[in-house]
This record gives sequence, structure tokens and C-alpha cells, in this order.
Amino acid sequence: MLCRSCGNELNGDACFCPQCGAPAEFVTPDKYYMRSNEEDNFQKKKGSYTLLRRTIRETGVLPGRSGLSVLASVLLPLTLAAGFLISGWFFLKTNRACQTPRWEEQLSVLDESLTQIKDSHDTLSELKSQITAANHEIRQLQDSLREYRALQDAEPQDSGLLPKDSYEAIFSEEFFVQAYQQYIAELLQAFMQDTLVDEWFYTYYSYAVRQNAESPLTDDVWIYDPHGSGSEKFSPAIQHASLFCAGFYTSDLLEHLTLNERLYVTGSDMLSMLFYVPGYALDNAVFVKFCGGNPDPEKMLVPGWTAADYRNFWETPDSLSDSDQAIWEGFGLSAEELGIDWNSLFDEQAYYDAYLNFMNAVAPGLERLGMAEYLADDTYYGGFRCSFTGSEPSLSDIAAVYEAAHPERFETGADEEKPDSDPAYNQQINDAEKRLAELNETKAALLQERYALEHLQRSEASYRDYRRTLLLQSIHHAKLLKQSMYLFGFFCCLLLPAFLWALLRLLRILKKPGDLFFIKFEEGEIAFPINRKTQHLILELQPLEES
Repeated sequence: MLCRSCGNELNGDACFCPQCGAPAEFVTPDKYYMRSNEEDNFQKKKGSYTLLRRTIRETGVLPGRSGLSVLASVLLPLTLAAGFLISGWFFLKTNRACQTPRWEEQLSVLDESLTQIKDSHDTLSELKSQITAANHEIRQLQDSLREYRALQDAEPQDSGLLPKDSYEAIFSEEFFVQAYQQYIAELLQAFMQDTLVDEWFYTYYSYAVRQNAESPLTDDVWIYDPHGSGSEKFSPAIQHASLFCAGFYTSDLLEHLTLNERLYVTGSDMLSMLFYVPGYALDNAVFVKFCGGNPDPEKMLVPGWTAADYRNFWETPDSLSDSDQAIWEGFGLSAEELGIDWNSLFDEQAYYDAYLNFMNAVAPGLERLGMAEYLADDTYYGGFRCSFTGSEPSLSDIAAVYEAAHPERFETGADEEKPDSDPAYNQQINDAEKRLAELNETKAALLQERYALEHLQRSEASYRDYRRTLLLQSIHHAKLLKQSMYLFGFFCCLLLPAFLWALLRLLRILKKPGDLFFIKFEEGEIAFPINRKTQHLILELQPLEES
């Protein structure tokens, strides 16, 4: 220790400098703590304090805040704050999950759909009336087209070979009569051997007749013998082509074209054109095939039908005979939705082979149609129509081939002026085809709207169940949201005061100094922190402590 007056080195127990006589002093750091007595707390002071060494009575160390206590004091408010934030996060998450706008939006959409379903019954009735009217007009136009085309074919074309009346003379020649009767014979044979037709049409017919002996089917479907079996199941009227043509189908080749507008007779043409099978019979037979193929009510399955529905169906098979609507349309189905491979209804190859034989006989080397493909269509008998590829020769083309092969049978008239104008019925045909296309487009739109409404009506029960489920979910989530709000409020009341207390405690501990080196002297007590800056001062007092 050095004298602060002269710098002379002093002994640890010296009270005065032996050289200058100045009293030995001790100077504290710039920041220190002081108290006047033991009961008072230390007060923080600024500026150094000088005391005489002779007045020092005792020195020592006062323990202050520890690192562990500081760490605990920091962790406690952080833990409480984390708990508060986590509970707030769970509350916000629950609040977002339990918000009802999306349920309200879905309920609004469902209510709108249910209102639409309620209003759709009148709309659906109007749509069905419009579709019926369109079907009626379409059939009228189809009949008109067949008539126009037949009349057009009956007129002289651009060949100029023969006058109009000569067509009848040509096609009444024995060659065409025999060829045509042979064609009819092959068609009849193809029908009687058609096992595919047997699977659905004859099965339906025979069962319906057994169910009701007075069934109009026995008269309407005259091609079958109600009491026949095996090869005798067919009426004698179709056993021979000549008898069939004379007694039932009296058309010659020219009249055939007038009725059918083409030479190719398909399997469906056999039923609708040659046999005049009514539409209700074909529709019902196709419907039975769609519902399992077996007419036995115990083996037939129609969705939504009761025992009474089956009984009425078989007791009155012609109940829909006056309706423009197929039976399946009454159950909200379309031909496209029946799930039938329409090409499996007929053994079309046999009918097509008969057509090819006929064309090779009367029109060798000329064009012919490709085999028909069946497509679903509610506007036709049985819900199906035929699609064709290619084209057929005109009557004049067939007549030209025949004239070239038999020139001796015709008078010279090749030098006569050939008509240069279009056939007289072109305009009527074009107008009818244009109107028919418009009607088919309109009908397609009406059917699409109708199927949409029927689907909507069938969905009413599921819509109501879903609405009920949404309401229950909305109520449950509202309850859950209330519980979550109460729980968050409880945690707020619990954690917020605890957090504030912990924070104040931390501040008090942070204000409390660390370990202090204290000095007791006559006037009181003084202390200063133990650190590197104060180590030399503590060393100065060590000799005093040892003494």
C-alpha cells in the first residue's frame, strides 16, 4: 500500500506514513453501496468514498444474487408467456375451425337446390310436354322425308333412259320380282333363325301372352303363333316369301323403296317395317332385357318397383301404347343410360348378307351400304336407330345396268333430251331435313334439362340429410367455440397475473447486486462489487484481515 500524499510504501497495519506523517486512507471505487447501520439496506452511491484505515473495524464478503436464481427468474416469465401464447394459438385455431360462414354458405346452396327441386315439378311437367310434342313432330317429319324421297326416286333422274311410267314396267319384270322375293325369303329366314331376337323379344312375347291370354300382343305381334313352340312358334303367314308378300307385305321393289327409302333391310326394319310391331311392344321388350333379361318377376329387377308394379306391367302390356314416351323414360332413364349393347339385339350379319346377295343380283358393280350399326335413341322404336356408311345406287342407276344387260327389251330413246333440272322434291327434302335437325337439337337440350331436373329430384333426400348433418355440425362447432372461449379466458385470468408477478420478480433480482465486498468502519458500512476492477482494493485490505 502506498501513501496517498508522498507515495511512500506503507506496512499493512500502518495508520500513518512514517515519512510524511499523513494518515493512511482507503478510497472506494466510483460506484459503491453504503448503509449507516445493520438494519438499513445498502444504498447505491456514485463517486468514490475515502475513509481512514484506522477507522476500519471489519471486512468480508456479502453474497448477492446467484446465477441459478437469475436463470430461474428468467425462465419463469418465459414459461408463463409461452403458456399464454400456446393457449392463444389453440383458441385462434379453434376459432378458425369453428367459424360458421362455410357451413352457412353450404346451407345456402342446399336451400337453393331444395327450392329448385320444389319448383322443378311444374318445370319437369312442361319439359315432358315439350319433348312429347317434339317427338310427335319428329316422327311426322321422318314420315314426310320417307314420302318425299320415295316420290323423288320414282321420278326420272339424270339417266334419261325411261319415262316415269317405265320404272313400274322395269321393276315389275320377272327378274326383279324373283330377286325381290328371294331377298324377302332370306330376310324371313334370317329373322326366324335370329337367336338374339329370341333372347329378348320372343321371350317377352311368350311370357306376356301366358300372363294374359287376352293380351293385345296376340293381335299386334302377329308374326308369332301364341300356341306354337320350336319352329312352329312363327305364324304360317311368314313361312313362304310368296305367301308373305301376297298376304301381308304386298309391296314390290318400287313400293318397298317408297316405304323404306333404301334397299337394305335391317333387323330392326324387319320388326318395324315388315312386321308392323307396335312401339310399346319393342319398348317393353327392351326394358325387360335391360332389367335382367328374364321376364319372370322373381328374376327381373326394376329399381323402385313393387309387386303391384310388376303385376300391372304384365297384365296390361299395352298400357303405354298411346304414349310417345318409352316406358323407361317414366323412371328418369334414357336409351343411353340403359346399359345395353344395342348391337347385341339382332344378328345383323344375316340380314346384311341377304342384302348383299340381293344387290349382287340386281345391281352388280354398283355402290352399296355398309352393315348397319345400332345406336341408342329414344325417338325410335325400342330406343335404337341405325347408322349407315356409304350409299346406294339410285333407281335410274339400277335401271341403266338392267337396260345395258337387256337392250332388246327397250325402245330406242337414248337420243331424247335428258331432263336437266333437279328433282321436284329437293326443296321439300331440304326443308324437312333442316327442320328435323333443329328439332333434334331442341329435343337434345330439353332431354338434358329434363335429366338434370330428374337427377336433382332423386337427390332431394340426400340433400335434406346433408343439410341436417350440416346444421348439427354447425351447432356442435358453435358449442365448441364457446367452450374454447371460456377456457382461454380462464387461462388469461390465471396466467397473466402470474406472468406480471414473475416479471416484477425478475426485475427486482436484476436490480440486486452480485457478491459484495463490505467494510465496516466507525460511521457505518460500505461495500462494492467484487470484479477485476476492485481486486487490487481487496488485496490492499488483506493484511488488515490477517492482522
